[in-house]
Amino acid sequence: MDVTKEVHSNDVLRELNDLRKRAELTDVVLVVEGRCFPCHRAILASCSPYFHGLFTSDYAEAKQERIRIQDVSGVAMATFLDYAYTGRLQMEPDQAQAVMSAARIFQVDFVGRKAAEYMKDHLNVFNCVDVLMYADMQGDCGLVEASKTYMASRFDKLALHPTFVQLPLNHLQSLLDRDDLMTNSEDNVVQAALRWVHFNLAGRLQHLSALSRSLRQSLISSTLLVEMESITVNLEQVSLQ
Repeated sequence: MDVTKEVHSNDVLRELNDLRKRAELTDVVLVVEGRCFPCHRAILASCSPYFHGLFTSDYAEAKQERIRIQDVSGVAMATFLDYAYTGRLQMEPDQAQAVMSAARIFQVDFVGRKAAEYMKDHLNVFNCVDVLMYADMQGDCGLVEASKTYMASRFDKLALHPTFVQLPLNHLQSLLDRDDLMTNSEDNVVQAALRWVHFNLAGRLQHLSALSRSLRQSLISSTLLVEMESITVNLEQVSLQ
């Protein structure tokens, strides 16, 4: 006879998760931000190349009963463990970056990919700059492009948000250069660029001419063109004082 109980693996994982919650038959404790997470090495090693390498290495941590995990938040650790024991990934929008960072450390591609997709689906005017800068730091080109596409589609609202002036120069320029930049008026784009410069006058004045080349000069009102020239002259005078 050769039969298979289809729900066997689910039953085993469910029981292992219950054991974890009761801290029964666990053989390692992960310490994260002062929180203790009793776990089973075999479960961790089976779903994470990071833990597999750690537990099978010659490092002292491989045999320790308590292991401190650095650069991972307690919330992200709890989320990862729930996934490891259940296959179910749950998170809130404000947890996605921490979970994605943990997934990269633990080398769990599925979790990292889903966290990035979750951030894409929850972009808004309040978080898109932060998501862009995070994605750029992580080298996630897909998330960078999704953030810029969203920002281009909401430019007028974004330009008035306090986080707009936190944009690095390269990302601001690439945003202004986009063909899909949506704005009610090119004057809004000019005022946004000037607002960005004024936020850190000493450090950003030198970039004003470069930003000007990204503006659609033919669409700027004559009044604002005159104002821009006056502002440029005044800013240059201030920088020389």
